[in-house]
Amino acid sequence: MDKQQKIDKEKFKQIFKDHFAEFQKQNPRYNNDYYTEVIEKMIGCAEKDSGYAKYRCMNCGEERIVPFSCKSSFCLSCARIKLEQWLAKVEDILFDEGDPW
Repeated sequence: MDKQQKIDKEKFKQIFKDHFAEFQKQNPRYNNDYYTEVIEKMIGCAEKDSGYAKYRCMNCGEERIVPFSCKSSFCLSCARIKLEQWLAKVEDILFDEGDPW
């Protein structure tokens, strides 16, 4: 993820942090556990507080913390990954040399 994408993702998250509760009040059909959970997952995506794995290099001992992704279709980065995987599958099907249709 480049720097601009990270900035855009953070702005997107901040909009929901700042305004989703009010949006739910004004639109009661979205005021339920399903939508709240989806938004909370998206807001917590790639945040250390939402869970992480810690890796250590066996040679030098350096440690890295890798936050978990939310894997939500509403999340900008997670949905993009799912889309790219789906497109790769479609490409394989369409351009498979061994399948003459």
